[in-house]
Amino acid sequence: LMLNGTEVATGGDFDAFKDYNVTSFCEGAPPTSSPTKVTLPAPTSSPTKGPVTQPPSPSPVKQCEDDSNLVKIEITLGEKPWDSYWDLREQGTDLIILDALLEKKMATIVKEVCKPVNACYLFRLVGTYDVSALIFLAGIQIANATTTTITTIGESACNRG
Repeated sequence: LMLNGTEVATGGDFDAFKDYNVTSFCEGAPPTSSPTKVTLPAPTSSPTKGPVTQPPSPSPVKQCEDDSNLVKIEITLGEKPWDSYWDLREQGTDLIILDALLEKKMATIVKEVCKPVNACYLFRLVGTYDVSALIFLAGIQIANATTTTITTIGESACNRG
């Protein structure tokens, strides 16, 4: 190996490369300067810890008074939830206890309400397809509703029809 016409290394068969001449090898490049020490200002306060993320706590179980029972409605939506709606009414009146628009695809909506023991409710689910509801009274599943359904929710004194 030649550097500026001076042989600096030998070995191997270099006959195939004898026409090549290296004339410059980092020649003329200025030397780099020595590193300099950078002085940073002292911190004005101690570092603070980042926020601590707590795991989500479970949803509280709704508690009802002694003279009422928990009604829980789980509605499962399909691909076209906007084609369906539901409501929960007091039987014999037009009083709407719960209702909601069904907009989110492939989701489950859970609603809970405390129903007085002597009250009777009607759950109405109207849908074209791909929607269903599970209805629980005092923790016991009383209905599995699909498409267009009207379900009476209440104790045995309610008119089931």
